[in-house]
Amino acid sequence: MSEEKDPLGSSWKIAGGALALIIVAIVAVLFLSPPSQNKSNGTAASPSPPQIGQAAPPNVLAGGCPSLSTDKSFPIKAPATQWLRHPVGMVLPTSEEFGPAIHDGNFWHCYSRTPSGALMAGLGLGFSFTPGLQKEAAADSAVRDKYFAEEVAAKKPEKWSTIEGYRIIMSTDDAAVIEYYATVDQNEATIRVNLTWDDSANDWRLDLVAGPPEISKTIDRTVFTRWR
Repeated sequence: MSEEKDPLGSSWKIAGGALALIIVAIVAVLFLSPPSQNKSNGTAASPSPPQIGQAAPPNVLAGGCPSLSTDKSFPIKAPATQWLRHPVGMVLPTSEEFGPAIHDGNFWHCYSRTPSGALMAGLGLGFSFTPGLQKEAAADSAVRDKYFAEEVAAKKPEKWSTIEGYRIIMSTDDAAVIEYYATVDQNEATIRVNLTWDDSANDWRLDLVAGPPEISKTIDRTVFTRWR
């Protein structure tokens, strides 16, 4: 392997075919905790819409996901975002409109079938797959099984990079390619993530057959929409 230092740390390298998806959040909100769920007072209440960090109510769509925004416009400005801490330790972007609507342990899922939903899914599913070790975050394939088996023994990183911006390379109802601009220790890189729509899950999934996340050190900041 090259001796050149990876600007996002060794955990982003794909060595021996292993996938390392370590995705980060904004430093200013590193200490933000997910909202606590309301305690039951023993009285009956009308069903409420699914909230970030809560399980979906019974009236969900096929695949178990609740109905989310159908706004298919491309986000020329960053969507309204809540940064919540994943159980593994990472703080991730979430949206009440675009997902993830369900936080099931380390598996954060249920994103809208929109460009903004794909934008949120690239980070959320990536971190759920590894280091969250949630195999179902990626579309079922032999490639997924191979990557996952290697990631189970992978060492978790000591620090996270910061996602500064994004651009949507393409997004349709069935597939999306999202690129994120990230920094760590004053180094820069871009991370490109492939997604596919899973009809049975009614949700986005990582598309590892199309290719694992790609890292590039060639940066043109002007093409990215800033998240902050």
